[in-house]
Amino acid sequence: MSGSFSHTISLVSLLALPAAASAPLPRVIVPGDVVLSPYLPSLTAPFTKTGYGLTGTFRVVRSSESRAIVSNGTGGACLIADLNGFGIPKSYPGTCRTDAECHNRLSAHQREVEKWASYCVVDSPKLIPGVRVRPAQGTCWTRPGTQPSYCTVSPETPWQDGVPVRVPAGAGMAKLYPAWASGVQIRWRLRACLNGVDGTPAGSPCSGAPGTALKVDGPALTLPK
Repeated sequence: MSGSFSHTISLVSLLALPAAASAPLPRVIVPGDVVLSPYLPSLTAPFTKTGYGLTGTFRVVRSSESRAIVSNGTGGACLIADLNGFGIPKSYPGTCRTDAECHNRLSAHQREVEKWASYCVVDSPKLIPGVRVRPAQGTCWTRPGTQPSYCTVSPETPWQDGVPVRVPAGAGMAKLYPAWASGVQIRWRLRACLNGVDGTPAGSPCSGAPGTALKVDGPALTLPK
């Protein structure tokens, strides 16, 4: 299930490989920034090339933070985009509270044939003194392609603690920008997920099976600048 990256790049020596074994310890998953790959030389370059346009990294680290979960270090991350401006997914009333809400708003063709996925992303509210904060609501962000094209995941073998893992964008990038984004900006970010140790043999919590999962959304990058 792990995402593939068909080109060798100079940063390959920085990438993590799944470790053979890892003790269950409190851990978090940390998604990094989304950046341009070497194949697009600048933020203003036209998004018309085939192959890979965006990339990012995540790390699994041991942690004493309150949000840490007991994990062997399995999980992964996907590149997702804010496509609400294109009506993807169908987003009335425009907010969400669960991933299932967003995923079910995709068309049947997007879900079942193209294997897209959509997630509810809740950004931290800006706190204003004296103003009561409403319960968190999110917006739907979409993975516009298959898991192997937009994700790097390891549901069974743990990642090495603290070592960056690369997440590439697949050839679907080439289809997105020429078709939709002639001068239109699209925001991208990483959705990362760490599996807890209480999953079942039927599947990992990050894939929707019962159990604990820590889901973290990284910072957004708007392209083209």
